[in-house]
Amino acid sequence: MDASMLSIIASFFVIVGESLGLLGYLSKNNQGKNKFSINGLNILSKRFYAYLLASSTWVLLVQLWQLGFHPYGALVTDRELNELIAITFSFPVIVAFLYAIDLLFNNEKT
Repeated sequence: MDASMLSIIASFFVIVGESLGLLGYLSKNNQGKNKFSINGLNILSKRFYAYLLASSTWVLLVQLWQLGFHPYGALVTDRELNELIAITFSFPVIVAFLYAIDLLFNNEKT
């Protein structure tokens, strides 16, 4: 898979993730009030929507950094593409890992 295809796929997921995260967080925040709220989005927790929003924003920032500064030059090799993928997915994986560790040691939250 070349860098442009990865960028297109990541852009699609960023748009979906940002939209769903923002709408879900606002809907969950306004649940029970006479403001904007979608019942289907109120099923999941605010933490999930915050995670989705933060992870999508991280992927967007990595994409903008790559497109703006061209750290790998005009020709991206397979090794450099693997580095870019690792940078892109590092934040969401670290946050999910820390949340799992928190759940493991703090049973009273579940």
